[in-house]
Amino acid sequence: MRVGLDGAWIGANDWKSYFFFPVDPGDHRLCTSQQSALKSRTNIAAAASFTAEAGKVYYFRTRTPEHHHSANTLVELVGVDPAQAQLLIASSAFSRSSLKK
Repeated sequence: MRVGLDGAWIGANDWKSYFFFPVDPGDHRLCTSQQSALKSRTNIAAAASFTAEAGKVYYFRTRTPEHHHSANTLVELVGVDPAQAQLLIASSAFSRSSLKK
């Protein structure tokens, strides 16, 4: 899944991996979309808005909704409680990505 912030791609991760990035205080739009060679999976995407405060940490994850009704709801982007995030991070690999030139 590649990840974007405020209209620019900032990184990507794979199954059971994570990465982090700084954001300035204020309103932001976070999005994610699946990268795949399979055409049927290229429209899988999700987005969320959040307001960042100076000095705070925010955690988000992708997940499959329990009741998805169409191809547009195969994934959702949700905030994660900081305690739960620490458990998820401990069992995940750190993902490094770089922009293609």
